[in-house]
Amino acid sequence: MDLNLLYYLSLGCLGKNSSFKINDKTYRTLKLLATGGFGQVFLVENDSKKYALKYIETNSTYLVNRIKKEIELHKSFDHTNILKLFDYQIDVTLTGDEGNFLMLMPYIKNGTLQDEYDVLNKKEIKTFISTDRIKKIFHDVLEGVNYLHNRNPIVIHRDLKPANLLINEKDTILIMDFGSATENVEIIMDSKHSRKMVDEANELCSMPYRACELFNCEVGTELNEKIDIYSLGCILYSLFHLRGPYDLEYQKGGSYALGSNSGVIRFDETLNISEDIKNLIKKMMNVNYVDRPSTEEVIKLFSDAKF
Repeated sequence: MDLNLLYYLSLGCLGKNSSFKINDKTYRTLKLLATGGFGQVFLVENDSKKYALKYIETNSTYLVNRIKKEIELHKSFDHTNILKLFDYQIDVTLTGDEGNFLMLMPYIKNGTLQDEYDVLNKKEIKTFISTDRIKKIFHDVLEGVNYLHNRNPIVIHRDLKPANLLINEKDTILIMDFGSATENVEIIMDSKHSRKMVDEANELCSMPYRACELFNCEVGTELNEKIDIYSLGCILYSLFHLRGPYDLEYQKGGSYALGSNSGVIRFDETLNISEDIKNLIKKMMNVNYVDRPSTEEVIKLFSDAKF
């Protein structure tokens, strides 16, 4: 990895206008965009084109392997509604227990769907997303997830939520963040396996949009692509309400796990959501994952639904 880049990262940020290379291409840093437990994201530039650079540093063999898998998956995707991974660089020690990772992606200045919710929720007179735009947004999300679910082997995102849905300048949705994604369908074999998967879900899957089976991972449960279908139901609900299905209960001291496993979905009746859409959300958020529709079935049901 470029030593100049590592020097600035060791200071906690990249110096403005500092230059570094990824696979022989030179980039200039412009500013820090975001920082968190996942690492840091910088705005960088090459030949007058702006990109988002994600930097992750870890000293855990488990995380080294997980991030390498994330990159391996992400670089293989080619779909209109999946955020592209333009380039990447991996620097891992010989022992495999420490690593630095760079991921170069498009810079989407409009932010995420969650960012839009936050803006709309702060307005004095609350404004909601138009029906036509809800149709467009959810159609894009469905197309992206359908692409993932029809790959061989299947890809299960496991952390679908408004904060992982970018909106580009053409108002197209781009699914991002594949750090939680897996190609493995897991059948819970015993209590030890159950605890392992609950711990993994707690680490990787955001509670407000998490499928109910991931809260307890009961023995005999199959953790498959229906996890994403549940999250899609939560996202469709949020497009009308600008919040998740159990956010209000949680704010009042309730539990996401209890809300999710209750199967009770409360709609704001002042929003005049059609029965077709309510029923579709209920189907996708069915507590019994076996009875949830596939992405192809959701696409048809959504297309036929009356708004």
